[in-house]
Amino acid sequence: MVLNLELRILLAINHAAAGSSILTHLSVFFATYGPEIYAVTLTVLFFALPRHATRARRALIYAAVAAGVSVLITMGISLIVFRERPEFAYPLLVHALVKHGNDSSFPSDHATGAFAIATAMFLGGAALGWPYLILAVLIAVARVAVGVHWPTDVLAGAIIGTAVALLVLRFRSVIEAPVAGFIRIFGFDPGEDRPPMRMRRRGE
Repeated sequence: MVLNLELRILLAINHAAAGSSILTHLSVFFATYGPEIYAVTLTVLFFALPRHATRARRALIYAAVAAGVSVLITMGISLIVFRERPEFAYPLLVHALVKHGNDSSFPSDHATGAFAIATAMFLGGAALGWPYLILAVLIAVARVAVGVHWPTDVLAGAIIGTAVALLVLRFRSVIEAPVAGFIRIFGFDPGEDRPPMRMRRRGE
């Protein structure tokens, strides 16, 4: 029952993308070039931000770390859990809009990294959470649309990426020294990464 429902959702998205030239090109673009988009935008932002934007620059590094760690986790999971990709499981039903090897589809590396970055940007202080969240959703949907992932593949990736980003931010003091050193290499002031001060109680 669950598989049938998921298959129907996948086919609805996949057939909609395949039935429109514009949607096909958009789906292929976001499904294929998601990692490159993140690599370019994070790098450009790191150098383009004002020199005093230390918190935002740190958030970019936390986002990169969260993405790297979360993708390593999903790569490990895919070595243990094999799930056939939709385009190979149902070749007569699914439109294969991109070429992909028949390795495990679970979970989605692309969705994992995308949501790890979006979460870190949201909560790390870069004030760029919404654009990256929208991009993460587009990439996740596109991976389903082109036929290389099941909806639950990208959902699992989103959960893993978000969880890892939260852990990185929770224990960011562990990587405080290397983060500060990395920022200094490029001539920026690393500043201090302190959590917001709690509001003083009345009478304190």
